[in-house]
Amino acid sequence: MANNHIEISGNIRAKQASKYLSIAISTYWLYVKNGRIKKPIKHGARISVWQASYIKELSQNGIPDADK
Repeated sequence: MANNHIEISGNIRAKQASKYLSIAISTYWLYVKNGRIKKPIKHGARISVWQASYIKELSQNGIPDADK
């Protein structure tokens, strides 16, 4: 991981998470749709967040294969 910094606590948005995981935002949302990344916590109709600790775990352990 190249000098990306993420807070260990709190929530982060999709754009931040995709940048941290070094994938495109469209790929990030595809992985959510396919079940490779957990569905977000919704804060209203237009705000989706994930726990920063979960994203950090994905970065360290890799993004799992899609559920079958």
